[in-house]
Amino acid sequence: MELGKNWLKGICAGTLIFGIVAMPLAAQDKEKAPAKKHKISHKKKTHTKKTRKAKKLPPPIEMPTTPPPVQVDKSVPTEPSGPIPGRPYDETTWRGFHSDWNGQYHFNAGKYYYDDEFKYQAQIPSEFSSVASRFGGVATLENDPTLVFTGDAGEPYPILDYNSDRYKSDKRLKLKSAYFGRAYFWRDGFRYDRKLIVNDKGARCFQFVKHP
Repeated sequence: MELGKNWLKGICAGTLIFGIVAMPLAAQDKEKAPAKKHKISHKKKTHTKKTRKAKKLPPPIEMPTTPPPVQVDKSVPTEPSGPIPGRPYDETTWRGFHSDWNGQYHFNAGKYYYDDEFKYQAQIPSEFSSVASRFGGVATLENDPTLVFTGDAGEPYPILDYNSDRYKSDKRLKLKSAYFGRAYFWRDGFRYDRKLIVNDKGARCFQFVKHP
């Protein structure tokens, strides 16, 4: 009977001691468990992020597009960007290429040029020979001192004579009035300007004087 009691006491004491010892261990396991889970979850998150970065594709590279070639219609002639040597140009066209042109010409071998190297031929208005060609040529003037002259000026031509000669049938007089109906003309590389003067008889006259 006493042996049974002692055996029961021994079991109870052992159970109590085991409970005392096991309680701190269980508490420690509970404290360690969340930390471990946190570590695991952290590692998983890190791993997930790395995986996403690795899978991220670079933006597509846009290749430069070349414009289609411009088709030039060969049937339409293109305008030259500058004058062509050897081709005659009138004053208006030449000024389109050279807005700062001073209005002077260069004379060589019976022709007028815009440049002193005689590459660009000029078509000038009121050229002496071209005006005369409409009325039978320069020989028609028969050495008229008002136009065919040596020196810097011709003889005065009364305005009354000019007004009457314009309507006469004589080719010589028509040619003479055709010259004096112009403000100037070019001859042998020189320009002659028409001036209004009064002669020694008091009559109003036209006179061509070499341009200074």
